[in-house]
Amino acid sequence: MMQTYSENDLIRFLYHETTRVEDEGIAYQLEDSGAYNMFFRDLLKAKRLLNSLKLSPKKENVESILAASRNANFQSA
Repeated sequence: MMQTYSENDLIRFLYHETTRVEDEGIAYQLEDSGAYNMFFRDLLKAKRLLNSLKLSPKKENVESILAASRNANFQSA
């Protein structure tokens, strides 16, 4: 009996967190199941989009953290 891999397994596969045996089974299931393959393609697209985001904190948040740090340094001295 062939093992069926879940969507969570596919996410693990996408991030190279699966074993060699799981890799082979998932690869076979990707070839065998059109719906599973479509879901994998959607995951791949989402991963690419997430990786392309340029995230940085707001300037106000950085200033607030720096101010809190300065206050902590004065209080401990």
